[in-house]
Amino acid sequence: MRFLPAFIKTSFYAVIFSCLTNAAYVAVESDLVDDYQLLDTFSDRTAALYKAGKSAPVKDLMAQLRRKQTRLTLPAAKSTEVLPADLYRQFKKSTLAVGGIFDCGNCPEHHPQVASGFVIDGKGVGVTNYHVIETITADDTNVAMSVMTYEGKVYPITEILAASKLDDVVIFRFDTAGDTLPAFSLADQVRVGGSANVISNPQEHFFLYSRGVVSRYYKAVDDQGNVTGTEALSITADYSVGSSGGPIFDDNGNIIGVVAATYGLYSDEERSDLQMVVKQIVPLSRIKALIKP
Repeated sequence: MRFLPAFIKTSFYAVIFSCLTNAAYVAVESDLVDDYQLLDTFSDRTAALYKAGKSAPVKDLMAQLRRKQTRLTLPAAKSTEVLPADLYRQFKKSTLAVGGIFDCGNCPEHHPQVASGFVIDGKGVGVTNYHVIETITADDTNVAMSVMTYEGKVYPITEILAASKLDDVVIFRFDTAGDTLPAFSLADQVRVGGSANVISNPQEHFFLYSRGVVSRYYKAVDDQGNVTGTEALSITADYSVGSSGGPIFDDNGNIIGVVAATYGLYSDEERSDLQMVVKQIVPLSRIKALIKP
Protein backbone atom coordinates (compact mmCIF):
# COMPACT_ATOMS: atom_id res chain seq x y z
CA MET A 1 0.00 0.00 0.00
CA ARG A 2 1.78 3.11 -1.19
CA PHE A 3 1.07 6.31 0.65
CA LEU A 4 1.02 9.84 -0.72
CA PRO A 5 2.89 12.89 0.58
CA ALA A 6 0.73 15.47 2.32
CA PHE A 7 1.57 19.12 1.84
CA ILE A 8 0.56 21.05 4.92
CA LYS A 9 2.09 24.43 5.74
CA THR A 10 3.60 24.43 9.21
CA SER A 11 4.34 27.38 11.42
CA PHE A 12 7.96 28.32 12.13
CA TYR A 13 6.91 29.81 15.44
CA ALA A 14 5.08 26.62 16.44
CA VAL A 15 8.29 24.68 15.86
CA ILE A 16 10.28 27.05 18.08
CA PHE A 17 7.58 27.03 20.75
CA SER A 18 7.42 23.24 20.92
CA CYS A 19 11.16 23.01 21.71
CA LEU A 20 11.07 19.24 21.69
CA THR A 21 8.32 19.16 24.33
CA ASN A 22 5.26 16.97 23.95
CA ALA A 23 2.70 19.20 25.62
CA ALA A 24 0.63 20.82 22.87
CA TYR A 25 -1.75 18.07 21.74
CA VAL A 26 -3.84 16.30 24.35
CA ALA A 27 -6.38 13.72 23.16
CA VAL A 28 -9.33 13.30 25.50
CA GLU A 29 -10.76 9.94 26.55
CA SER A 30 -13.84 10.61 24.43
CA ASP A 31 -11.73 9.25 21.54
CA LEU A 32 -12.01 12.61 19.74
CA VAL A 33 -9.22 12.96 17.15
CA ASP A 34 -8.14 16.29 15.61
CA ASP A 35 -6.47 15.27 12.33
CA TYR A 36 -5.17 18.73 11.41
CA GLN A 37 -3.66 19.34 14.82
CA LEU A 38 -2.03 15.92 14.90
CA LEU A 39 -0.52 16.44 11.44
CA ASP A 40 0.87 19.84 12.49
CA THR A 41 2.19 18.28 15.70
CA PHE A 42 3.96 15.53 13.76
CA SER A 43 5.52 18.00 11.34
CA ASP A 44 6.55 20.61 13.90
CA ARG A 45 8.07 18.21 16.40
CA THR A 46 9.84 16.11 13.79
CA ALA A 47 11.38 19.32 12.45
CA ALA A 48 12.40 20.39 15.96
CA LEU A 49 14.02 17.02 16.66
CA TYR A 50 15.87 17.24 13.34
CA LYS A 51 17.16 20.75 14.05
CA ALA A 52 18.31 19.63 17.49
CA GLY A 53 20.32 16.76 15.99
CA LYS A 54 18.13 14.06 17.57
CA SER A 55 17.14 12.32 14.32
CA ALA A 56 19.16 9.65 12.53
CA PRO A 57 20.31 10.62 9.00
CA VAL A 58 17.88 9.08 6.54
CA LYS A 59 20.76 7.67 4.49
CA ASP A 60 21.93 5.73 7.55
CA LEU A 61 18.45 4.27 7.94
CA MET A 62 18.42 3.32 4.26
CA ALA A 63 21.73 1.47 4.62
CA GLN A 64 20.44 -0.39 7.68
CA LEU A 65 17.60 -1.91 5.62
CA ARG A 66 20.15 -4.62 4.73
CA ARG A 67 19.97 -6.04 8.27
CA LYS A 68 18.18 -9.38 8.23
CA GLN A 69 17.49 -10.24 11.88
CA THR A 70 17.59 -8.79 15.38
CA ARG A 71 17.50 -10.23 18.88
CA LEU A 72 14.54 -9.14 21.02
CA THR A 73 12.91 -10.32 24.23
CA LEU A 74 9.19 -9.79 23.87
CA PRO A 75 6.28 -10.51 26.25
CA ALA A 76 4.17 -13.64 25.89
CA ALA A 77 0.91 -13.50 23.96
CA LYS A 78 -2.06 -12.15 25.91
CA SER A 79 -4.71 -14.73 26.84
CA THR A 80 -7.52 -12.47 28.07
CA GLU A 81 -10.12 -11.42 25.52
CA VAL A 82 -10.98 -7.72 25.39
CA LEU A 83 -14.56 -6.64 24.73
CA PRO A 84 -14.99 -5.10 21.26
CA ALA A 85 -16.10 -1.79 22.78
CA ASP A 86 -12.80 -1.59 24.69
CA LEU A 87 -10.39 -2.70 21.96
CA TYR A 88 -9.92 0.72 20.40
CA ARG A 89 -9.51 2.60 23.65
CA GLN A 90 -6.87 0.17 24.87
CA PHE A 91 -4.81 -0.48 21.73
CA LYS A 92 -4.85 2.94 20.06
CA LYS A 93 -2.13 3.75 22.60
CA SER A 94 0.15 1.09 21.07
CA THR A 95 -0.46 2.30 17.50
CA LEU A 96 1.85 4.80 15.80
CA ALA A 97 1.92 7.28 12.98
CA VAL A 98 5.21 6.61 11.16
CA GLY A 99 6.67 8.99 8.62
CA GLY A 100 9.05 11.77 7.79
CA ILE A 101 9.42 15.38 6.74
CA PHE A 102 10.80 16.66 3.45
CA ASP A 103 11.95 19.91 1.85
CA CYS A 104 9.89 20.84 -1.18
CA GLY A 105 12.55 23.27 -2.42
CA ASN A 106 9.99 26.04 -2.89
CA CYS A 107 9.60 27.27 0.69
CA PRO A 108 11.46 27.20 4.03
CA GLU A 109 8.99 24.80 5.64
CA HIS A 110 9.24 21.05 6.18
CA HIS A 111 6.28 19.00 4.93
CA PRO A 112 5.05 15.70 6.41
CA GLN A 113 4.23 12.33 4.86
CA VAL A 114 2.70 9.83 7.24
CA ALA A 115 1.85 6.11 7.26
CA SER A 116 1.28 3.70 10.17
CA GLY A 117 3.08 1.37 12.56
CA PHE A 118 2.92 -0.06 16.07
CA VAL A 119 4.90 -0.68 19.26
CA ILE A 120 6.18 -4.17 20.19
CA ASP A 121 8.56 -3.06 22.96
CA GLY A 122 7.57 -0.13 25.17
CA LYS A 123 11.18 1.01 25.47
CA GLY A 124 11.19 1.98 21.82
CA VAL A 125 10.85 -0.82 19.25
CA GLY A 126 8.26 -0.64 16.49
CA VAL A 127 7.12 -2.35 13.28
CA THR A 128 6.05 -0.94 9.93
CA ASN A 129 6.28 -1.86 6.23
CA TYR A 130 9.57 -2.00 4.35
CA HIS A 131 8.12 0.20 1.62
CA VAL A 132 7.25 2.91 4.16
CA ILE A 133 10.89 3.25 5.23
CA GLU A 134 12.26 2.73 1.71
CA THR A 135 10.00 5.36 0.14
CA ILE A 136 11.15 8.02 2.58
CA THR A 137 14.85 7.16 2.85
CA ALA A 138 15.31 6.81 -0.92
CA ASP A 139 14.13 10.39 -1.53
CA ASP A 140 16.87 13.01 -1.14
CA THR A 141 14.33 15.66 -0.14
CA ASN A 142 13.45 13.79 3.06
CA VAL A 143 15.48 14.86 6.08
CA ALA A 144 14.17 12.98 9.13
CA MET A 145 11.86 10.19 10.29
CA SER A 146 9.83 9.89 13.47
CA VAL A 147 6.83 8.25 15.09
CA MET A 148 3.83 9.80 16.83
CA THR A 149 1.52 8.31 19.45
CA TYR A 150 -2.21 8.82 19.86
CA GLU A 151 -1.45 11.37 22.59
CA GLY A 152 0.63 13.40 20.13
CA LYS A 153 4.04 12.51 21.51
CA VAL A 154 6.71 12.45 18.80
CA TYR A 155 9.91 10.39 18.97
CA PRO A 156 12.76 10.15 16.43
CA ILE A 157 13.47 6.91 14.58
CA THR A 158 17.09 6.12 15.34
CA GLU A 159 17.85 2.70 13.85
CA ILE A 160 16.60 -0.08 11.60
CA LEU A 161 17.02 -3.36 13.49
CA ALA A 162 15.88 -5.86 10.84
CA ALA A 163 14.11 -5.75 7.49
CA SER A 164 12.74 -7.87 4.65
CA LYS A 165 11.89 -6.31 1.30
CA LEU A 166 10.27 -9.54 0.07
CA ASP A 167 7.97 -9.71 3.10
CA ASP A 168 7.54 -5.91 3.25
CA VAL A 169 8.24 -5.61 6.97
CA VAL A 170 10.72 -3.68 9.15
CA ILE A 171 11.54 -3.66 12.86
CA PHE A 172 12.97 -0.33 13.97
CA ARG A 173 14.11 1.49 17.09
CA PHE A 174 12.94 4.92 18.22
CA ASP A 175 14.11 7.08 21.12
CA THR A 176 11.37 7.41 23.76
CA ALA A 177 13.49 9.76 25.90
CA GLY A 178 12.85 7.51 28.90
CA ASP A 179 9.12 7.03 28.35
CA THR A 180 7.65 3.51 28.41
CA LEU A 181 4.82 2.99 25.94
CA PRO A 182 2.05 0.37 25.92
CA ALA A 183 3.05 -2.41 23.52
CA PHE A 184 1.34 -5.12 21.52
CA SER A 185 2.24 -8.76 22.07
CA LEU A 186 2.72 -11.18 19.16
CA ALA A 187 0.09 -13.90 18.78
CA ASP A 188 0.93 -17.59 19.08
CA GLN A 189 -1.12 -18.53 16.02
CA VAL A 190 -3.45 -17.12 13.36
CA ARG A 191 -6.53 -18.89 12.03
CA VAL A 192 -8.76 -18.15 9.05
CA GLY A 193 -12.07 -16.95 10.46
CA GLY A 194 -10.41 -15.41 13.51
CA SER A 195 -10.89 -11.77 14.44
CA ALA A 196 -8.87 -9.05 12.67
CA ASN A 197 -8.81 -5.56 14.14
CA VAL A 198 -7.01 -2.62 12.50
CA ILE A 199 -6.01 0.81 13.78
CA SER A 200 -4.22 2.93 11.18
CA ASN A 201 -3.93 6.36 9.55
CA PRO A 202 -5.63 6.14 6.13
CA GLN A 203 -4.98 9.35 4.18
CA GLU A 204 -4.18 11.18 7.42
CA HIS A 205 -7.41 10.14 9.13
CA PHE A 206 -5.44 9.38 12.25
CA PHE A 207 -6.09 6.36 14.47
CA LEU A 208 -9.08 5.01 12.55
CA TYR A 209 -10.44 1.64 13.72
CA SER A 210 -12.00 -1.09 11.60
CA ARG A 211 -12.91 -4.68 12.36
CA GLY A 212 -13.28 -7.91 10.39
CA VAL A 213 -11.96 -11.46 10.15
CA VAL A 214 -9.01 -13.29 8.62
CA SER A 215 -10.39 -14.44 5.27
CA ARG A 216 -7.53 -16.38 3.63
CA TYR A 217 -3.94 -17.63 3.98
CA TYR A 218 -2.08 -17.86 0.66
CA LYS A 219 0.98 -17.11 -1.46
CA ALA A 220 1.34 -13.34 -1.80
CA VAL A 221 0.95 -11.44 -5.07
CA ASP A 222 2.39 -8.08 -6.14
CA ASP A 223 0.68 -5.05 -7.69
CA GLN A 224 0.58 -6.84 -11.07
CA GLY A 225 -0.93 -10.02 -9.67
CA ASN A 226 2.32 -11.99 -9.83
CA VAL A 227 3.08 -14.52 -7.09
CA THR A 228 6.01 -13.23 -5.00
CA GLY A 229 7.01 -16.45 -3.25
CA THR A 230 6.21 -15.31 0.27
CA GLU A 231 3.18 -15.81 2.51
CA ALA A 232 0.23 -13.47 2.99
CA LEU A 233 -3.09 -13.20 4.77
CA SER A 234 -6.18 -11.37 3.62
CA ILE A 235 -8.68 -9.78 5.98
CA THR A 236 -12.10 -8.17 5.67
CA ALA A 237 -11.37 -5.16 7.92
CA ASP A 238 -11.06 -1.94 5.93
CA TYR A 239 -8.02 0.25 5.31
CA SER A 240 -6.58 2.55 2.67
CA VAL A 241 -3.57 4.56 1.50
CA GLY A 242 -1.70 5.69 4.63
CA SER A 243 -2.62 2.54 6.57
CA SER A 244 0.64 0.89 5.48
CA GLY A 245 2.43 -0.65 8.44
CA GLY A 246 -0.59 -0.56 10.73
CA PRO A 247 -1.27 -3.32 13.29
CA ILE A 248 -3.65 -6.21 12.65
CA PHE A 249 -4.54 -7.76 16.00
CA ASP A 250 -6.88 -10.31 17.52
CA ASP A 251 -9.44 -9.73 20.28
CA ASN A 252 -6.78 -10.32 22.95
CA GLY A 253 -4.60 -7.54 21.56
CA ASN A 254 -2.03 -9.86 19.98
CA ILE A 255 -0.50 -8.96 16.62
CA ILE A 256 -1.45 -11.32 13.78
CA GLY A 257 -0.07 -9.24 10.91
CA VAL A 258 0.77 -5.88 9.35
CA VAL A 259 -1.25 -3.85 6.83
CA ALA A 260 0.51 -4.11 3.46
CA ALA A 261 -1.52 -3.67 0.26
CA THR A 262 -4.83 -3.85 -1.56
CA TYR A 263 -5.70 -5.12 -5.02
CA GLY A 264 -8.94 -5.11 -6.95
CA LEU A 265 -10.81 -8.00 -8.54
CA TYR A 266 -12.57 -7.00 -11.76
CA SER A 267 -15.15 -8.75 -13.93
CA ASP A 268 -13.58 -7.55 -17.20
CA GLU A 269 -10.14 -7.26 -18.80
CA GLU A 270 -10.51 -3.47 -19.04
CA ARG A 271 -10.68 -3.35 -15.24
CA SER A 272 -13.70 -1.05 -15.34
CA ASP A 273 -16.08 -3.17 -13.25
CA LEU A 274 -14.63 -3.51 -9.74
CA GLN A 275 -16.13 -6.52 -7.96
CA MET A 276 -14.06 -6.78 -4.79
CA VAL A 277 -11.00 -5.33 -3.05
CA VAL A 278 -8.64 -7.83 -1.41
CA LYS A 279 -6.87 -6.54 1.71
CA GLN A 280 -3.46 -8.23 1.75
CA ILE A 281 -1.42 -8.20 4.97
CA VAL A 282 2.01 -9.39 6.11
CA PRO A 283 1.36 -12.42 8.34
CA LEU A 284 2.69 -12.90 11.86
CA SER A 285 5.18 -15.54 10.67
CA ARG A 286 7.08 -12.98 8.59
CA ILE A 287 7.48 -10.63 11.59
CA LYS A 288 8.78 -13.48 13.70
CA ALA A 289 11.24 -14.42 10.94
CA LEU A 290 13.09 -11.15 11.64
CA ILE A 291 13.61 -12.04 15.30
CA LYS A 292 16.48 -14.33 16.27
CA PRO A 293 15.41 -17.26 18.46
